[in-house]
Amino acid sequence: MEFIYQKLDVWQKAVELSLAIMKTIGQQRENAAGAGLIREIEASATRVATCIARGKACYYRTDFIRHLNQARSALYETMTLLEIFRRRGWISDEAYQEFEKRGNQITAMLVRLIKTVTQHYNPSHSQTALAS
Repeated sequence: MEFIYQKLDVWQKAVELSLAIMKTIGQQRENAAGAGLIREIEASATRVATCIARGKACYYRTDFIRHLNQARSALYETMTLLEIFRRRGWISDEAYQEFEKRGNQITAMLVRLIKTVTQHYNPSHSQTALAS
């Protein structure tokens, strides 16, 4: 059985990005100095997709939008951590550029989805329910 959030392209891209980051960063596991940052980036990278999934489970559009904004925040946190990893020399410039490209794509997808959901929100109602 497929969950409804799994049909969202942005969720699929977020999962792919998370897995790619974990694979690349996993090579730094032996680096004791970066252990805390490794845990942080793994958490923030996975939070992008989990926030999207949580939002899709919400009954009200306002809650879905809030979770989509949280996903975007988690993505920005992830990109900041990737920049730190790049500057420390823990990932290559090429790896960072690929993650940046994917991050920009996911950001654009989230912004479009937020706009779409917002356009269907009727502010005259205190809460507007989502159709599944």
